[in-house]
Amino acid sequence: MALLAAVIVLAAFPPTFYTEGLPALDAKQYQAAADAFNKAIASDPNDFTAHFNLALADSLLNKDTEAIAEYRKALEIKPNLYQADLNLGIVLLRNKQASEALTHLLAAVEKKPKEFRPNLHLAEALQVQATYPKAEELYRTALELDKDARGRKSLSVIKRRACRPTNPSASISKGSPSRRSTATRPPHSSTKPPSSSKRALRFLRPVR
Repeated sequence: MALLAAVIVLAAFPPTFYTEGLPALDAKQYQAAADAFNKAIASDPNDFTAHFNLALADSLLNKDTEAIAEYRKALEIKPNLYQADLNLGIVLLRNKQASEALTHLLAAVEKKPKEFRPNLHLAEALQVQATYPKAEELYRTALELDKDARGRKSLSVIKRRACRPTNPSASISKGSPSRRSTATRPPHSSTKPPSSSKRALRFLRPVR
């Protein structure tokens, strides 16, 4: 799963925001960036760009609780901020909050239906919830937009799952000693989306 990097929208940035925060993000000095964005928020609590980029820095520091709160604040100030919906959905998904992630990923797809990443991450969220037909549809859409190897792999996983018998006992021969124990258990299928480790996640980079 690829976390998308934040987008910095042009605004009248406080000095620390522009001269410290953005260069620190570019240099992958995420704690320094977070400190700068906190200063910007103290100067102007309604600056959605500062909240958004603080959330990005926190996401890259794996401070997901703080990131979620800041993405939500950015969306409270600017509800149509596509990048916040997308990044918030991804952070929620990696924290196993797939139901809530769906709300934001759906919003991101509605805002930019022809973008590769929102379709891919929405497919991953649906895969977590075992909504395989719709997940397959969205993986195919994502692949049409960007030929991504992870999308192809996920699609193959969904196809294998779709081919499994709906009744777990159907594939057990009558009289098999293992029939009872196997039939009472659902078939193994991980609901973890592909590449869900925090290292694998990528955020949208800031837009200037």
